[in-house]
Amino acid sequence: FPSVRCWHSGDASITIGGVEAELRALTLEINNNPSEDHHVIGSRYLTRHELGELEVTGSMDLRFEDRSQLDDFLNEEELSMKITLTGDAIEGEYRNQLEIELPRIVYSAWSAEISGSEPITQSIDFAALKPSNDEVIKFTLTNSVTQY
Repeated sequence: FPSVRCWHSGDASITIGGVEAELRALTLEINNNPSEDHHVIGSRYLTRHELGELEVTGSMDLRFEDRSQLDDFLNEEELSMKITLTGDAIEGEYRNQLEIELPRIVYSAWSAEISGSEPITQSIDFAALKPSNDEVIKFTLTNSVTQY
């Protein structure tokens, strides 16, 4: 087992449209949409597996600080999202880190519950869009493993 902890949920930060937000919860779903219709007649086995179009969706709970996220939802704005998990130091200034970048997202649902003196948390559903010259999602891992 490694002696250095990679990260935990308290190490997560999120930047939306270049602005840091206070993240309370995050769910990210990546679906390759594999084809299931390549059966040979009379066989229960697939002849091949084909991946469909990559689909990335998710939901997040953010602390409500101003109307900016609501306005982005109402105006159907396209935003970028960067999720960063930063753990303990590995060596020198390097840390275990995982960055998840979504260059283009749109909000598909927004809600916020107001209850007395509790802080307002906004729940936002989103979907990633395919950029014209980049990937839908990009992962960057920094750790002490030299190669995979």
